[in-house]
Amino acid sequence: MRHLGIPYLLIKVAVEEMSPAMLVLGRTAIGAALLLPLAVARQELRPLLPYWLPVLAFAAIEIAIPWVLLGAAETEVSSSLTGLLVAAVPLVAVLIATTTGDRERFGLAT
Repeated sequence: MRHLGIPYLLIKVAVEEMSPAMLVLGRTAIGAALLLPLAVARQELRPLLPYWLPVLAFAAIEIAIPWVLLGAAETEVSSSLTGLLVAAVPLVAVLIATTTGDRERFGLAT
């Protein structure tokens, strides 16, 4: 059985002791400490160097800001509600795509 709500519970516990921004810094620092040496050893960072500014912008908009907002939300709402809201994001995206005239077709994949 998968326990998908555990990360949100752990975030809830962590934001009781530290600020959401410090939590994001810690999570990011641990990830960077583990993954950057591997990426450097495989020389996978070199192709990204010309695009460092868009990569930095993407990381801020798609990773850092949502993580800070998620941590801040967990100071006010339960971790269970947070998990449910995060799980609903794809459904909201489909609703927005279908109501804004996007020509994307949705259906079962075969």
